[in-house]
Amino acid sequence: MSKEKELENETKEIFQIYIRTRYSYESFLCLSEIDDTSMFWKHLTFISQKDLFIEIDKLTSVSGNQKFRLATLFNKLRPGGHFQKFNFSEKKLDNWNNELDKLSDYTQKISTLRDEKFGHTDRNKKEEHKTINIQSSKFKKLLDIIEDIIKTIYLDCLNKDIKEDINHFVSKINLKNEIEKAYFKLKK
Repeated sequence: MSKEKELENETKEIFQIYIRTRYSYESFLCLSEIDDTSMFWKHLTFISQKDLFIEIDKLTSVSGNQKFRLATLFNKLRPGGHFQKFNFSEKKLDNWNNELDKLSDYTQKISTLRDEKFGHTDRNKKEEHKTINIQSSKFKKLLDIIEDIIKTIYLDCLNKDIKEDINHFVSKINLKNEIEKAYFKLKK
């Protein structure tokens, strides 16, 4: 397989993880606004939050266990890396690393919550879990950085502008309307 195809496949996987992350993020925001204390809505909110934490951790984890983490892709794009032939800008990689480093305390909390609350529920269930504000500007900033990384790598290395693809997908997320329809159908 050519390096172009390998990079395209790897970037496509990262893009799909981002899309699932973004969808779960939007789902959580909509579901958390529902003023209903039934277990059904609480469970849906929990599931969207769980999926959100698992997906975002795949991209931002410092653990080498995640195949499609951004740090791995950055290393592959650097000189001496598997994708060095693309001569990707080290300055861009360094800038992204710096931006992600500024959010490292936040992403570490996400990873810890993912492990303790969502990933390993068979462990000490009585322990009180920390929380994190998904609605904070930090989370949105993290999503924006990841989106910029994906768009730039597609454009600079693969000569594909996926800005419209991302914008099209994001504009199609009309979860609030869909959830409201489902909510009112269930209330009848």
